[in-house]
Amino acid sequence: MLERLIARLARADITIRIYFAAAILSGITVLAKVSERPGIDQPAFVPVESLAALPMQLGSWRGEPSEVADVLNITLDAKVALDRVYLGSNGQFVYVHLAAFDHFRQIAHHHPRVCYGGAGWQVVGSQMLEIPGSGSGERSQICELLTFANRTDQIYVLYWYQVGTDTSVRPDGVRTLWWRVRGQRPLPPQVKVLMQASGPDEEAARSAMLELAEEIYAHVRHVCGPENLKKIAVNAG
Repeated sequence: MLERLIARLARADITIRIYFAAAILSGITVLAKVSERPGIDQPAFVPVESLAALPMQLGSWRGEPSEVADVLNITLDAKVALDRVYLGSNGQFVYVHLAAFDHFRQIAHHHPRVCYGGAGWQVVGSQMLEIPGSGSGERSQICELLTFANRTDQIYVLYWYQVGTDTSVRPDGVRTLWWRVRGQRPLPPQVKVLMQASGPDEEAARSAMLELAEEIYAHVRHVCGPENLKKIAVNAG
Protein backbone atom coordinates (compact mmCIF):
# COMPACT_ATOMS: atom_id res chain seq x y z
CA MET A 1 0.00 0.00 0.00
CA LEU A 2 2.72 2.48 0.97
CA GLU A 3 4.74 1.55 -2.10
CA ARG A 4 1.77 2.29 -4.37
CA LEU A 5 1.22 5.64 -2.67
CA ILE A 6 4.84 6.67 -3.24
CA ALA A 7 4.66 5.61 -6.88
CA ARG A 8 1.60 7.79 -7.36
CA LEU A 9 3.35 10.62 -5.53
CA ALA A 10 6.14 10.76 -8.10
CA ARG A 11 3.69 11.13 -10.97
CA ALA A 12 0.98 13.34 -9.48
CA ASP A 13 0.62 17.13 -9.56
CA ILE A 14 1.91 19.27 -6.68
CA THR A 15 -1.26 19.21 -4.53
CA ILE A 16 -1.73 15.46 -4.76
CA ARG A 17 2.00 14.84 -4.26
CA ILE A 18 1.94 16.85 -1.03
CA TYR A 19 -1.07 14.90 0.25
CA PHE A 20 0.47 11.51 -0.49
CA ALA A 21 3.86 12.47 1.01
CA ALA A 22 2.13 13.35 4.26
CA ALA A 23 0.08 10.17 4.21
CA ILE A 24 3.18 8.03 3.68
CA LEU A 25 5.00 9.58 6.63
CA SER A 26 1.99 9.09 8.88
CA GLY A 27 1.87 5.40 7.92
CA ILE A 28 5.59 5.00 8.55
CA THR A 29 5.18 6.65 11.95
CA VAL A 30 2.54 4.08 12.96
CA LEU A 31 4.91 1.23 12.07
CA ALA A 32 7.68 2.73 14.19
CA LYS A 33 5.74 2.51 17.45
CA VAL A 34 6.58 -1.17 17.84
CA SER A 35 10.33 -0.48 17.88
CA GLU A 36 10.47 1.80 20.91
CA ARG A 37 12.13 0.82 24.20
CA PRO A 38 11.77 2.14 27.74
CA GLY A 39 13.87 5.21 28.40
CA ILE A 40 15.41 7.54 30.93
CA ASP A 41 13.03 8.46 33.73
CA GLN A 42 13.71 12.19 33.76
CA PRO A 43 11.12 14.51 32.19
CA ALA A 44 12.19 17.37 29.95
CA PHE A 45 10.57 20.77 29.58
CA VAL A 46 9.01 21.33 26.14
CA PRO A 47 8.44 24.99 25.16
CA VAL A 48 5.40 24.09 23.09
CA GLU A 49 4.34 27.50 21.83
CA SER A 50 7.87 28.66 21.04
CA LEU A 51 8.81 25.54 19.08
CA ALA A 52 5.47 25.62 17.27
CA ALA A 53 6.26 29.18 16.18
CA LEU A 54 8.63 27.89 13.49
CA PRO A 55 8.15 30.53 10.77
CA MET A 56 6.07 29.72 7.73
CA GLN A 57 8.60 31.68 5.68
CA LEU A 58 12.08 30.16 5.89
CA GLY A 59 14.38 32.06 3.59
CA SER A 60 12.87 31.76 0.13
CA TRP A 61 10.68 28.83 1.15
CA ARG A 62 6.98 29.31 1.93
CA GLY A 63 5.30 26.84 4.28
CA GLU A 64 1.82 25.33 4.25
CA PRO A 65 0.32 23.12 7.01
CA SER A 66 0.11 19.41 6.32
CA GLU A 67 -3.26 17.72 6.17
CA VAL A 68 -2.23 14.88 8.51
CA ALA A 69 -0.85 16.88 11.44
CA ASP A 70 -3.52 15.64 13.85
CA VAL A 71 -2.83 12.01 12.91
CA LEU A 72 0.88 12.37 13.57
CA ASN A 73 0.30 14.15 16.88
CA ILE A 74 -1.75 11.24 18.16
CA THR A 75 0.62 8.58 16.87
CA LEU A 76 3.87 10.11 18.04
CA ASP A 77 3.00 10.84 21.67
CA ALA A 78 4.87 14.11 21.16
CA LYS A 79 4.26 17.38 22.98
CA VAL A 80 4.81 19.24 19.70
CA ALA A 81 4.39 17.81 16.21
CA LEU A 82 4.62 20.15 13.23
CA ASP A 83 4.03 18.84 9.73
CA ARG A 84 4.40 21.24 6.85
CA VAL A 85 5.17 21.41 3.19
CA TYR A 86 7.63 24.13 2.18
CA LEU A 87 7.43 25.32 -1.42
CA GLY A 88 10.38 26.82 -3.27
CA SER A 89 10.22 29.51 -5.91
CA ASN A 90 11.07 26.91 -8.58
CA GLY A 91 8.07 24.73 -7.68
CA GLN A 92 10.10 22.22 -5.68
CA PHE A 93 8.59 21.10 -2.39
CA VAL A 94 10.01 19.60 0.79
CA TYR A 95 7.95 17.86 3.44
CA VAL A 96 9.09 18.97 6.94
CA HIS A 97 8.35 17.15 10.18
CA LEU A 98 9.39 18.47 13.61
CA ALA A 99 8.49 16.70 16.85
CA ALA A 100 9.52 17.41 20.44
CA PHE A 101 9.38 14.88 23.27
CA ASP A 102 9.46 15.38 27.04
CA HIS A 103 11.01 11.96 27.63
CA PHE A 104 14.18 10.21 26.47
CA ARG A 105 14.39 6.62 25.31
CA GLN A 106 17.36 4.31 24.96
CA ILE A 107 17.02 4.71 21.20
CA ALA A 108 15.86 7.70 19.18
CA HIS A 109 12.14 8.20 18.72
CA HIS A 110 10.99 6.83 15.36
CA HIS A 111 14.39 6.62 13.70
CA PRO A 112 13.99 6.91 9.90
CA ARG A 113 16.12 3.84 9.21
CA VAL A 114 13.62 1.86 11.27
CA CYS A 115 10.50 3.64 10.03
CA TYR A 116 11.20 3.57 6.32
CA GLY A 117 12.80 0.14 6.47
CA GLY A 118 9.69 -1.23 8.16
CA ALA A 119 7.59 0.24 5.34
CA GLY A 120 9.54 -1.60 2.67
CA TRP A 121 12.14 0.99 1.69
CA GLN A 122 15.84 0.14 1.39
CA VAL A 123 18.73 2.49 2.08
CA VAL A 124 20.73 2.81 -1.14
CA GLY A 125 22.78 5.87 -0.17
CA SER A 126 23.93 7.74 2.92
CA GLN A 127 25.83 10.99 3.49
CA MET A 128 26.83 12.68 6.72
CA LEU A 129 26.50 16.44 6.26
CA GLU A 130 27.21 19.52 8.33
CA ILE A 131 24.17 21.64 9.13
CA PRO A 132 24.90 25.07 7.64
CA GLY A 133 25.33 27.79 10.25
CA SER A 134 25.80 25.33 13.13
CA GLY A 135 29.50 26.04 13.59
CA SER A 136 32.73 24.97 11.95
CA GLY A 137 35.13 22.07 12.33
CA GLU A 138 34.59 20.04 15.50
CA ARG A 139 31.87 22.45 16.66
CA SER A 140 29.65 21.90 13.63
CA GLN A 141 26.52 19.81 14.01
CA ILE A 142 25.62 16.93 11.73
CA CYS A 143 22.62 15.59 9.89
CA GLU A 144 22.27 12.56 7.63
CA LEU A 145 20.94 12.38 4.09
CA LEU A 146 19.48 8.98 3.29
CA THR A 147 18.45 7.81 -0.16
CA PHE A 148 15.67 5.25 -0.03
CA ALA A 149 14.41 3.14 -2.91
CA ASN A 150 11.87 0.44 -3.58
CA ARG A 151 11.10 -1.43 -6.80
CA THR A 152 9.96 1.65 -8.69
CA ASP A 153 10.79 4.86 -6.82
CA GLN A 154 13.47 6.80 -4.99
CA ILE A 155 13.16 9.44 -2.26
CA TYR A 156 15.57 11.52 -0.17
CA VAL A 157 15.31 11.97 3.59
CA LEU A 158 17.40 14.37 5.67
CA TYR A 159 17.13 14.20 9.46
CA TRP A 160 18.73 14.81 12.83
CA TYR A 161 17.90 14.63 16.55
CA GLN A 162 18.65 17.76 18.57
CA VAL A 163 18.96 18.40 22.30
CA GLY A 164 19.80 22.04 22.98
CA THR A 165 22.60 22.92 20.58
CA ASP A 166 23.87 19.39 19.85
CA THR A 167 22.67 16.89 17.25
CA SER A 168 22.99 13.18 16.60
CA VAL A 169 21.85 10.77 13.90
CA ARG A 170 22.68 7.45 15.56
CA PRO A 171 19.75 5.43 16.92
CA ASP A 172 21.46 5.36 20.35
CA GLY A 173 22.84 8.89 20.06
CA VAL A 174 20.10 10.58 22.07
CA ARG A 175 21.45 8.97 25.24
CA THR A 176 24.78 10.76 24.64
CA LEU A 177 22.93 14.02 24.04
CA TRP A 178 20.98 13.54 27.27
CA TRP A 179 24.21 12.83 29.19
CA ARG A 180 25.67 16.17 28.07
CA VAL A 181 22.71 18.17 29.44
CA ARG A 182 21.65 15.91 32.34
CA GLY A 183 22.45 18.58 34.94
CA GLN A 184 20.68 21.41 33.14
CA ARG A 185 17.44 22.74 34.60
CA PRO A 186 15.06 22.74 33.00
CA LEU A 187 16.14 19.75 30.96
CA PRO A 188 15.80 20.52 27.23
CA PRO A 189 13.55 18.30 25.12
CA GLN A 190 14.55 15.83 22.46
CA VAL A 191 13.63 17.34 19.09
CA LYS A 192 13.42 15.31 15.91
CA VAL A 193 13.67 17.07 12.55
CA LEU A 194 12.98 15.14 9.35
CA MET A 195 12.59 16.29 5.76
CA GLN A 196 11.58 14.34 2.69
CA ALA A 197 11.99 15.30 -0.98
CA SER A 198 11.57 13.42 -4.22
CA GLY A 199 14.08 15.24 -6.36
CA PRO A 200 14.32 16.06 -9.21
CA ASP A 201 17.71 14.55 -8.31
CA GLU A 202 19.92 13.99 -5.27
CA GLU A 203 21.86 17.22 -5.65
CA ALA A 204 18.71 19.34 -5.91
CA ALA A 205 17.07 17.54 -2.96
CA ARG A 206 20.20 17.91 -0.79
CA SER A 207 20.58 21.60 -1.59
CA ALA A 208 16.91 22.33 -0.85
CA MET A 209 16.84 20.44 2.43
CA LEU A 210 20.11 21.96 3.67
CA GLU A 211 18.70 25.44 3.07
CA LEU A 212 15.78 24.58 5.31
CA ALA A 213 18.01 22.73 7.79
CA GLU A 214 19.98 25.89 8.54
CA GLU A 215 16.82 27.81 9.43
CA ILE A 216 15.19 25.02 11.42
CA TYR A 217 18.32 24.16 13.41
CA ALA A 218 18.76 27.83 14.36
CA HIS A 219 15.13 28.03 15.50
CA VAL A 220 15.43 24.97 17.77
CA ARG A 221 18.82 26.09 19.10
CA HIS A 222 17.44 29.50 20.05
CA VAL A 223 14.24 28.21 21.64
CA CYS A 224 15.91 25.38 23.57
CA GLY A 225 19.10 27.17 24.58
CA PRO A 226 19.72 27.15 28.37
CA GLU A 227 18.97 30.80 29.11
CA ASN A 228 15.95 31.08 26.84
CA LEU A 229 14.52 27.81 28.12
CA LYS A 230 14.80 29.09 31.72
CA LYS A 231 12.90 32.27 30.81
CA ILE A 232 10.15 30.34 29.08
CA ALA A 233 9.83 27.93 32.02
CA VAL A 234 9.62 30.80 34.54
CA ASN A 235 6.97 32.60 32.48
CA ALA A 236 5.02 29.37 32.14
CA GLY A 237 4.83 29.20 35.95
